[in-house]
Amino acid sequence: MTGPDRFDTTLTGWLQDQAGTSSADYLEETLALLERTPQRRWRGALAWVLPAMPRVVGGAGSLDGRVPHALPQVLAISAVAAVVIAAAAIFGVFRLSAPVGGPPSPSVSPVASATTPGVNRSFDMDAWTLRYTRPAEWMTEGGAVTASKDIHFVHRTGTISVGRLVAAVHPDSIYVTEPQLDSTVDTSVDGFLTWLEQHPRVDATEPIDVTVGGRPAKQVDVTLKAGEDYPQGSIPSRLGLAYFGEETAAIGPSNGETHRFMLLEIGGETAVVDVWSPDVDSFAPIAQVVLDGLVFED
Repeated sequence: MTGPDRFDTTLTGWLQDQAGTSSADYLEETLALLERTPQRRWRGALAWVLPAMPRVVGGAGSLDGRVPHALPQVLAISAVAAVVIAAAAIFGVFRLSAPVGGPPSPSVSPVASATTPGVNRSFDMDAWTLRYTRPAEWMTEGGAVTASKDIHFVHRTGTISVGRLVAAVHPDSIYVTEPQLDSTVDTSVDGFLTWLEQHPRVDATEPIDVTVGGRPAKQVDVTLKAGEDYPQGSIPSRLGLAYFGEETAAIGPSNGETHRFMLLEIGGETAVVDVWSPDVDSFAPIAQVVLDGLVFED
């Protein structure tokens, strides 16, 4: 058998195995996940460059043992997907510095990481270590990839942010990338909860007892008060509440978001697990898959 014949046979076999999938669907899902990252506004520009992409590979009956005519589209979409992922990694690793006239529109998400799904990984803090498993349909951001002291698990319907509470953000702070901190706030679990209850710009529910990462925690839902306006794409685009340290952005609500804070004491510090989404109750069962895999070690 000649080299080209062998290649055609191998490629045909692979396409038959993948007959139930769609490359267009994979690209669309990647774009949807990246769109969950606040302030990422490049997808609209991409839509001007790419034409509408039909499904490239149909059901099992669409292949008859020959390489389909749609192969050029498959290769084109694969190339575009590679460019998109590479661009996301580059722009995430090199965080944007402040332009002339002030810092950029804030973002709470550093960089997307191509960690292998289903593999146990660890994220080391000064006083404790977080062990986690990333499900296949999630992306991870921050952590060891950027040497930041926070990590974000991003799903197309919501985000889970984890970090060590270094300081509370002053209610009048404009930026979350370079926030004005309030050093008078007690960063213990009880101290931070009391501060949230008295915060002039947010509403906080009564704390309840929960378990996260195998440890007891306090949970509270936080939303913007009526009349507070923090639209995405503006400055400020969200209200910073909790700061995790250098190379991180403060976390807190934008318009329409609920942030479900889970606070736990570990290694003499306060760890924060923030589950946030426009519809946090619907997102909660999805987020639970990640939460069940978290393990805090001191």
